[in-house]
Amino acid sequence: MRPKQLVWPVDDFTRTPYRVYVDENLFELEQERIFRGPSWHLIGLESEVPNYGDFTTTYVGNTPIVLSRNTDNKLCAFVNRCAHRGARVVREHRGNNKRHTCIYHRWCYDVAGKLIGVPLQEGYAGEGGYSDDFKKSDHHLTKLRCEGYSGVVFASFDDDAPDLIDYLGIAAAERISLICHKPLKVLGHIHQTLSANWKLFVENNRDAYHGPLLHHFIPAFDLLQLDQKSSVEVYHEGHALITSHRIAQDAIGGNGEQSAAKAGKFRLEDERVVTGFPEFGGISLTVLSLFPAGLFTCVGNLLTCRQIRPKSIDRTEVKYTMFAYEDDDAEILEARKIQGNIEGPSGYAAMEDIEVLELVQSSLSSTDKSSCSLLEFGGNSIKSEPHMNSEASIRCFWKAYCKAMNIQYFKVN
Repeated sequence: MRPKQLVWPVDDFTRTPYRVYVDENLFELEQERIFRGPSWHLIGLESEVPNYGDFTTTYVGNTPIVLSRNTDNKLCAFVNRCAHRGARVVREHRGNNKRHTCIYHRWCYDVAGKLIGVPLQEGYAGEGGYSDDFKKSDHHLTKLRCEGYSGVVFASFDDDAPDLIDYLGIAAAERISLICHKPLKVLGHIHQTLSANWKLFVENNRDAYHGPLLHHFIPAFDLLQLDQKSSVEVYHEGHALITSHRIAQDAIGGNGEQSAAKAGKFRLEDERVVTGFPEFGGISLTVLSLFPAGLFTCVGNLLTCRQIRPKSIDRTEVKYTMFAYEDDDAEILEARKIQGNIEGPSGYAAMEDIEVLELVQSSLSSTDKSSCSLLEFGGNSIKSEPHMNSEASIRCFWKAYCKAMNIQYFKVN
């Protein structure tokens, strides 16, 4: 079935119905068709589970997942929900266990989610228990397809989903390979919850030009300028890649004047937050947004991937994983950690995002079914551009969204 009464306003995706951020029925349909459909989802890094029995808990959409290493040292993922009565089996964020036991009735599973133990299966003292045709093999935890690429782990509920590389496409795969070109190690995690729909967070990270306008810290310290050499690339399956190259030392802001930092108006006590060292051939910013809800954001020397986790129609959790390379020396590690002050809930260049997205969410109404957002910046095409002044990457997302949700009818204004 198609979503009842949902009509997309235009066929070039320059309008988005506000209803998609507030409709509870659509939220449930997204879980079915997108998150449990034929998509691949970023669920972690291989370095988080390097050894047999290592595990970390995560989500695909609003479904709890465990990523683990099995007895063959292969990656595996399964739903973190007991096959007996639905309790969450693995309650720790991460660790190493060769067996996972549900606290409720002590059903026990191995590292790959296979049911290996059922207390009182034959009853007690000859009374009760399960029938003779009860088989543990019928009650394993639901498994996902799970694959690693360049140290990054992806999972899918759908056995008919395309091969991972075909789904990612060459450009996205190449950027992941560039970022993860040698063994990784995790520096830490940040969990952030916002009172806004998950798709607003996706849109925000595909909108490069808002950075210098909303985040005053960014142009003030030359992290990004509107006249900086940049590009917005869009690809099949809804993926988008925003790239910016390191600005020249004599660069000026978009208003024709020197940045406030260069003019001496602002000073940082620790300038390492914004200086760092050259990396990736001069690329200073990478935002790789993978449909539907995976994200790599590399600003300067700060390397992060993010999992966007829808919790309800107006509540989203974002998990940041900050990482480095195994061979980074102490000085490089310190630089990456200091630049961590840029991102996250209180980051110099990110704290405004959540406030703005919550302002948007609070202004929307489920009763107003005619209002739409305007996405005409940079024209109405869905194509790559040699600059950041375009919303093509957002239009690209909505095209992929409509395809995944099977929204095929349009009403042209």
